[in-house]
Order: sequence, then structure tokens, then C-alpha cells
Amino acid sequence: MARSLRELQSFVLDPFELLGVGFNDLERQIAEAGALATALSSADDAEEASFIHAIDLAPAARLAPEIIRAYAAKAQEAFAAFAEAYPEIMRAAAARIIPKSVGAVQ
Repeated sequence: MARSLRELQSFVLDPFELLGVGFNDLERQIAEAGALATALSSADDAEEASFIHAIDLAPAARLAPEIIRAYAAKAQEAFAAFAEAYPEIMRAAAARIIPKSVGAVQ
């Protein structure tokens, strides 16, 4: 599976800051990862796509107030769904913490 721009940016000081990615690109990535997560037959690939989808939603939940309202709930739901679907993996713990760090949980 191809790496998203979000993953490639994971080494910056704030991995949820949009660097070199416009909001339209981020929205496209969100839609692609969400669709891919439900379409994959491999459980490992679906897990990866589900986590990428949640990670892509996180920076959208930190933008302007009107965008925050639209994406905060989506980010929270995506991380919660990931943690529930894959409770045995280390990413499940991150999926419970990340929404708090990006302000997705009010």
C-alpha cells in the first residue's frame, strides 16, 4: 500500500501540522483512505488503511472552527472504530490518545 503524505510528514515536530499539503489534498486523502479501508480484503491492509484514515482526519480537526466542527467528530469516530476493531495492537492505544492531543475530543 502506498504511503500517504501524512506518514511521510511524521518526522516533523508536530506530525499533525499540514506541511506542503493543501486542505483539498488532505480531503482527497481522507476520502481515499476511508474508501480503501472498507474495500480491502486483507485484514492487515484494512488495518493499515483504517489507521491512515484516522490519522488523516486528525489535522482537519485542528483547523478553522467551521472545519473543526465538521471533522472533530469524524476523527473521534475513526479512532474509536480503529481501537475497537484492532484492540490487540499497539496502534489501538495511540488511537485512544491521538484525538485528545489534536483537540478532536471536546
